[in-house]
Amino acid sequence: MELELQYSSMAEVPQGFESLYTEKDGKAVLTGVKGVSGFAAERATLTKSLNAEREAHKATKAKLNEINTQVETLTTERDELQIKVESGGKPDDGKIAELVERRVKLATGPLEKKVQAAESRASELESKLVEATQTIRSGKINSAIQEAANKAGIDPKMMTAAVRLLSSELDIDDNGNIIAREGSMFTPGLDLGGVLNEAKQHFPNLWPLSQGGGAKGAGGLPDGQKNPFTYKDWNMTEQFSLMAKDKALAERLAKAAGVDLARPKRPEPPKA
Repeated sequence: MELELQYSSMAEVPQGFESLYTEKDGKAVLTGVKGVSGFAAERATLTKSLNAEREAHKATKAKLNEINTQVETLTTERDELQIKVESGGKPDDGKIAELVERRVKLATGPLEKKVQAAESRASELESKLVEATQTIRSGKINSAIQEAANKAGIDPKMMTAAVRLLSSELDIDDNGNIIAREGSMFTPGLDLGGVLNEAKQHFPNLWPLSQGGGAKGAGGLPDGQKNPFTYKDWNMTEQFSLMAKDKALAERLAKAAGVDLARPKRPEPPKA
């Protein structure tokens, strides 16, 4: 589902997204996402440019088809007559075909280049529109996570880690609800509140000690203790706790265990 930057009225705003819109001059305008004004201007410009490119592309193709038709008509009799003269009255099918092909290339070559350029530009604009829409979508999810996480009592020091952990596991359904996506580590289809409940069970160190029951090891890793990034001692709760307390140390331990923090996953077991 893609949100429009503006609707004719508040009644047209998709369910679940009303809080992101403000009524201006009788219309519903998207204002509830940080930075959306810049995207709105960019999207409007891109949309206008894309429509202009599409119209130019359409006109170029129409002109190309017109010329192709003219070429086909002219070459059926004129070129054959010319070849007859050149061949002493005897038609030469090979020369006719060669002449027709040469004339077609001369007539259509420049237009075909314009068509290719228009198609490339249209593809580029569409990619930028998709990127802008995805940015707005991600902004909505991240804002909702922060709001829900604050209400759920997540430790403010762990907020960045919580947003990073949860955002990749969530999606927006057709009704505008934020839910756990298919293939998520959480129960697919679960709403944001349910996701936070499951997160509290699996990642208690996202909460302060007073709220994160069972949050062992919240004090960090003493010297000489286990590396939570290794296959044997893999522990995501301790990883998040360590990243919040000493990011440099967490990066060193992850690197030592062969773990990429951008895409963390448990390493392969050591070979016997």
